[in-house]
Amino acid sequence: MCKRGVPFDGVTVNTVLVGLCRSGLVDEAARLTEMLVGGRGIGSLDVVGWNALIDGYCKVQDMAAALAVAERMRKQGVPLDVVRYNSLVAGFCHSGDASAAWDVVEAMKADGVEPNVVTYTGFIGEYCKRKGIEEAFNLYEGMVRLGVLPDVVTLSALVDGLCRDGRFSEAYALFREMDNIGAPPNHVTYCTLID
Repeated sequence: MCKRGVPFDGVTVNTVLVGLCRSGLVDEAARLTEMLVGGRGIGSLDVVGWNALIDGYCKVQDMAAALAVAERMRKQGVPLDVVRYNSLVAGFCHSGDASAAWDVVEAMKADGVEPNVVTYTGFIGEYCKRKGIEEAFNLYEGMVRLGVLPDVVTLSALVDGLCRDGRFSEAYALFREMDNIGAPPNHVTYCTLID
């Protein structure tokens, strides 16, 4: 593109950033961002570009870098939305820092962004993986009391947690109840029970 004099635009930059981050090349994506925003291409990133960087850093569990990108976004007047907050929550949960993930939820609420089913499911899934099934069910019940209804991912995580805890009859009972809850089992749920 450069050799032919075709300028970079937001779509091109976002496509490259998303591709690099999905491939785990987040530092390369950050360097490209600095090069392009630093005067050789575009004025600033849009929400898609920023989101790609945050999500990329969360996936490689570099939470300090993810938070730095989020802060930089804010300074440039780009607010965090529920999707970015959920990336940060998931990143902290996956890295085993539930306390920091809850801090993100508090910041989210302070910014007027309400946690959704994805937010809560991030915690529930991690609690279940770490054999914290009681914590997972307490959070599930609290989520429902707040009017946030579970989806198939939430319920599949709970089925998985019950299976990991050796509570197979309860897992099967929840599996059978999923249709009535409005989130019919999917292939993941079936594989969890079969496994």
